[in-house]
Amino acid sequence: MVKQVGVDTEMVKVYIVTDNASNIVAALEQPPLSRLFARDVPTILRGEKPWIHLRCFDHTLQLAIGDAREEVGTHTVIEKVANIVKRYSYSNIARQNLEKHQKETNTVQHEIIRHVCTRWNSEYAMLERFLEQRIPITLELTEAGKDVLSAQQWKLCEGYVEILKPIAQFTAEMGSSTKPTFSMMIPVLSEIKNCLEEFLRKASNRGSGISFARALLNKIILRFPDSDYADSKMHQTATILDPRFKALLFSEDVDAHGLLLVEAKRKYREYIRRGKLSLPAPAGANASQDDTAPKPAKQSKWSFLKKVSAKQSEGPDEIESILQKEVQTYLELGTIDVEHDPALWWKTNRDTFPHLTPLAAEYLGIGATEVQSERDFSIGSNAVTPKRSCLLQDHVRQTVFLHRNLMIPDIKYKK
Repeated sequence: MVKQVGVDTEMVKVYIVTDNASNIVAALEQPPLSRLFARDVPTILRGEKPWIHLRCFDHTLQLAIGDAREEVGTHTVIEKVANIVKRYSYSNIARQNLEKHQKETNTVQHEIIRHVCTRWNSEYAMLERFLEQRIPITLELTEAGKDVLSAQQWKLCEGYVEILKPIAQFTAEMGSSTKPTFSMMIPVLSEIKNCLEEFLRKASNRGSGISFARALLNKIILRFPDSDYADSKMHQTATILDPRFKALLFSEDVDAHGLLLVEAKRKYREYIRRGKLSLPAPAGANASQDDTAPKPAKQSKWSFLKKVSAKQSEGPDEIESILQKEVQTYLELGTIDVEHDPALWWKTNRDTFPHLTPLAAEYLGIGATEVQSERDFSIGSNAVTPKRSCLLQDHVRQTVFLHRNLMIPDIKYKK
């Protein structure tokens, strides 16, 4: 499958991010030892995979929310709010009366948001907007003789919104297709857990969703067994290579210097093996030569072998010294603001860290979610309409590619 799209898995590391569906996980994850020799299992399920499978971070979070909701039984309040919201979608009279009360109470005239079960954070968006329109909704329901929410139910809604707010914010940020997200998994999980623990510590939050917050925290720990990723060198290395975080969240047991040094050596050997021997040189290395400099000798038919020999003649001690100094310099630098773009930081400092920059490009390029794939599928469904159902598969792929990558200049015409 991977080779069909022209990816050489021996030269390039492949990461596949999917949801948590059991059939997808069974097909893409590395098989356990018990399955390797099971003859009754299809070959595709027991063969070694030339890729690394990752589960979508956002989808796993949403599953944890669903698990907590089922355990606590929050459906009563949420279903009541959803039914009230549905009424404004179907009844023009109710919607007009709501708009009238919005004007009378000087409330922002926003549309009520409906809950869509297949849309992430839909419940949070519905409850947040419902609380914003609390006064006009209460007035309209009372005037129409409909059942309104009790004081306890309103307090529960406020608690749910406060609990789900950080998750909704991070879900949107983790679905970005322009910024690194894989390196954010450890910091985001840490931030969410701290928010829930702080909510549980506040005595004023009693009666406003304490049981839901406690259940959600337990379900997140259950869905992310290694939430600190203490056993995952891949996640740790990605976080350390992000200049926003580095080793801030790790204990003293995590050897950040050793992790980066091992990976830098691996990347260096990979460059030699692939023939990319001339890594980006430090600033000032490409000094201009005058016209009197001798011309380069004619290329030998054994030029590649001579380059490899020259590289190896530098000695492992010299290479390790260079890499150690580069790793130490990077770790001693302070972190950047969390709102800054780490990819831009590495682009700016690639001459200072010529050996770490390719390593950062590898790890920061891994996606933490499948959101971009969902967006591409939406683009494809918009391209293949009932009137364009005869499009060839290659043409659909080209249309989606052009939609995502074609830069159309902003041309302003004179009037």
